[in-house]
Amino acid sequence: MDQIFKANRRSIALKWQKYKEENKDADELVWRKPTDFLYNEGTLKVFEGDIEPNDIKQGGLGDCYYLSSLSVLAEHKNLVRRIFYTKEYQPDGLYGIWLCVNGVWKLISLDNMFVCHKDSRGAAFSRSNGPELWVLLMEKAYAKINQCFANIVSG
Repeated sequence: MDQIFKANRRSIALKWQKYKEENKDADELVWRKPTDFLYNEGTLKVFEGDIEPNDIKQGGLGDCYYLSSLSVLAEHKNLVRRIFYTKEYQPDGLYGIWLCVNGVWKLISLDNMFVCHKDSRGAAFSRSNGPELWVLLMEKAYAKINQCFANIVSG
């Protein structure tokens, strides 16, 4: 488990009450491992086949500006693969992604917990096209360096 970006409300929004007032389904958000909402462990991958812009599916977060930049990056598959320190699915749930933060490249560590809808069990924010995790991991890394998911809404 990530001790900095914990699977709790504070990682979704620093000001939970305000977020709840603005998002009627806020109380329906839960944290789950990808094996609980995506696919079974035998089929999960960081990358499934080619990296493509169509891999990226926007969820309910409102970070289309970020996801569109990911789709541009996905046109250059080698660049996407290069920023992933961890390129294979990790059953222990520890991943690393290189991000340039204020001009300095930093290795961002992530666990395998993602925000999901309670009832549908599906990812609440970004999704990938298939059993791959790279899109969800990239969005989570970006949220982590910005303190929470709510801080990456609307750029």
